[in-house]
Amino acid sequence: MQKYKNLLKIGEVAALLGVSIDTLRRWDRQGRLKPSITKLSGHRLYDHATIRAMVSDPVLKIEQWAKTGEKDEVLSRYYCSNRAVFGLELKDAEEVLQAQVDEQTTPPAIIGAILGELGNNAFDHNLGNWPDEPGVYFCLDSVRRKAVVADRGQGLLKTLRQARPTIADDSEALLVAFTEILSGRAPEDRGNGLKFVRSMLKQYRLGLSFQSGSALVSIGPLSDRLDRKVAEEVMQGCFAILEY
Repeated sequence: MQKYKNLLKIGEVAALLGVSIDTLRRWDRQGRLKPSITKLSGHRLYDHATIRAMVSDPVLKIEQWAKTGEKDEVLSRYYCSNRAVFGLELKDAEEVLQAQVDEQTTPPAIIGAILGELGNNAFDHNLGNWPDEPGVYFCLDSVRRKAVVADRGQGLLKTLRQARPTIADDSEALLVAFTEILSGRAPEDRGNGLKFVRSMLKQYRLGLSFQSGSALVSIGPLSDRLDRKVAEEVMQGCFAILEY
C-alpha cells in the first residue's frame, strides 16, 4: 500500500543492521528502536530514513562486534591495536571536543581523561592475555555526543579474581571495579582508573553505560550511584558508552 511505501519490514531491518529479528523485538520493548507502525497483526514496520542513519552509526557497529566478534570494513578506521595507537586516536578526539567547547557543560579535558581511563583499563587488564582480537575499538560520535570504547578481552571478572579470588560473578566484579582499590601483580592497582571515572560522573553531566560479561552498570549524570542489572546479552570483554 502507498502509506507503507517508505517503511521496512522487520526482516529487512534485521538484514541491514546485522542483528536478529529477536534483537529488534527486544529493542522495541526497551524503547531503543521503536517501529513507526505496529499493525494489528503485530507486524512491525520501520522508517527507512531512521534505519539508514543507524546503518551508518559506528557506535552500533562497534557494539555488534563487541558482542559477536563480527565486523565489517567500516570498523577498521576505529581499531586501536595497541596503547600507542589508542593514544593518538584519543588526542584527535580531544581536538574534536575542544572545537565543541562552547556547546558543552563538561570541560573537554575531563571527557578526554575519562575516555583515556576506559581505554587504558582494557590494555591493563589484558596485557599479554588477549583471548580474541587484541586492542580496542574507539569512536567519538560528536553528532550524537557519545563515545564508545570496546574490547573483546578477558573481562573484569577474570582479571579481578587474580587479585581477589572470592569475587562471585560479573555483577560483583563491576561493583568492585568501580568502588574498591585493589592491588596485585601486574598490572598493579588493577582497575583503579574506574574509580576516577566514577568520581567524574558524580561531578559532571556525563552518563556511562559499562558492560562486562553478563553484568551491566549505569552511572551518572551528577551521581556516582551504580545501577547494576543483568545484561540481556552476555559478551566477552568490556563495552563502555560515555554520553556527554
